[in-house]
Amino acid sequence: MTNAISFDAAGKPHFYSGFDELDFILNNTIKTGVARFPVNLLLEFEDNLDAAAHPLSNAAVSGNSALSFPVLTNLKSQNKEYGFDLSVGQTKNKNDVQFGYSWYRQEQDSVLASIAESDQRAPTNILQNKVYAGWKLRPNTVAQFTWWYGRVLNSNLENNAAKVAGVQEPWLTRMQYDLVYTF
Repeated sequence: MTNAISFDAAGKPHFYSGFDELDFILNNTIKTGVARFPVNLLLEFEDNLDAAAHPLSNAAVSGNSALSFPVLTNLKSQNKEYGFDLSVGQTKNKNDVQFGYSWYRQEQDSVLASIAESDQRAPTNILQNKVYAGWKLRPNTVAQFTWWYGRVLNSNLENNAAKVAGVQEPWLTRMQYDLVYTF
């Protein structure tokens, strides 16, 4: 969970921000001269209209009955997500191939962390690059390779994946291989 959490007087956790999402998505496929190699473009902008005006710090302080996190008034709301995905090809028919690149900048309370992309560096508060390729081996099987390269946007925020306040996390690189079987 990378969204900001606040605690009530009884020590019970609650989301610090509300979530009222405004999401603009442009998804377009451009035909080329070769039917098996269309160009696919996806652009996305997301704005959480109910996010808190300022985020919480990663530096916890002890209160009467629970931990509290000071508000970082020098930072604006962490409510935006920007991203794009560009690929060539498809994985519809046997021996189809697809190659692509994605880039996302996702602030801490832009979306509910529990429903964000599960394979990226962290659910939110990230800058994420993704290079991928897929090959349709059989009518029901796709082999995929994904290279993830990302880091935490702001390590001073509560619940950041880096766990160290004030230190810029290095870029994390990892590779993922998938064999997707459909039935």
